[in-house]
Amino acid sequence: MESEEIINELEKKRNQLIMEFERNISAISNTIQILKNENSQQKNLLEKLSKQQVLFEDKTDYIKMKGNSIAETILNVIISQKRFIHNSEITAIMSKIYISKDQKKLSRQVSGQLSQLKKNNKITSYSDGLSRKQVYWGFNKWLKDDKIIEGHEYYKI
Repeated sequence: MESEEIINELEKKRNQLIMEFERNISAISNTIQILKNENSQQKNLLEKLSKQQVLFEDKTDYIKMKGNSIAETILNVIISQKRFIHNSEITAIMSKIYISKDQKKLSRQVSGQLSQLKKNNKITSYSDGLSRKQVYWGFNKWLKDDKIIEGHEYYKI
């Protein structure tokens, strides 16, 4: 009988230890999950903040480029890029300046103003081939012997 009581008592203690052990494992697992979620949320928050900072800095730069007219803004964009630039790139940058403008309308305005600026000898065009799609815009001082001076090359589109 004594041995049965000892066995029962030991089994009872074992079951209590198992329950306590399972509670501890559950608590540890919950803590790990909470820490993972907090870490993930912190990373997401830091990513969002860094993206907002970049956007804020970008907007500041774009605002500085805005001129009194579309033509002046185009000149500012070309100056800021310090290289020959395709009209689609100019339009993309200007769409961040003139956020409320319709893209197609802005693109037509940019094209028209580029032609006008060239006609007035404010800018020049450089063609990389026979296609009109390979025309880049910049300043005469960036050309020498009909070749682009190093440092003012365009990015191929």
